[in-house]
Amino acid sequence: MKLFSKGLTLAAALFAITGTCAVAQSFGQERARAIGEMTDSMIIQALRDDGRVSMSGGFFDYDSAELTGTSSEVLFKVASAMATLTEMRLVLVGHTDSTGDFNYNIDLSARRANAVRRALLGEPYNIAPERLVAIGVGPIAPVASNLGDEGRALNRRVEFVMLDEELRTSN
Repeated sequence: MKLFSKGLTLAAALFAITGTCAVAQSFGQERARAIGEMTDSMIIQALRDDGRVSMSGGFFDYDSAELTGTSSEVLFKVASAMATLTEMRLVLVGHTDSTGDFNYNIDLSARRANAVRRALLGEPYNIAPERLVAIGVGPIAPVASNLGDEGRALNRRVEFVMLDEELRTSN
């Protein structure tokens, strides 16, 4: 599965924006850095270095597209990074664990990405809508095993993928 998932998040994001799957950047197979304890400057650096960061580990309950109460700090950090990098556009890529129907999970992952987008568009963040695109890829790019509760929780996430190559410091 690792070979299949290499660059998958970016490919899905680019397809949503451009209608093509040509991938100019190459991301490693490692998982995107989790925002959790990162400072605003660390998030900016991770976006510049890796082109993506992740909102993972408990921000969505099983079978839910509602953000949990712990999400506001992460959303604030992303909004702060976007305030610093004023030209940055992000694709919000929703993911699910592998439990349940594939098509349902594709829809659920899109609803999760859109929940994050709606939150960032609203008060107090007020991010311009043209800077955020939301898509869902379901269970096709897991970052952990789906055999246990902890792994499934990590797979229920939204990744923030930077679209603007010129804002990155490494390729």
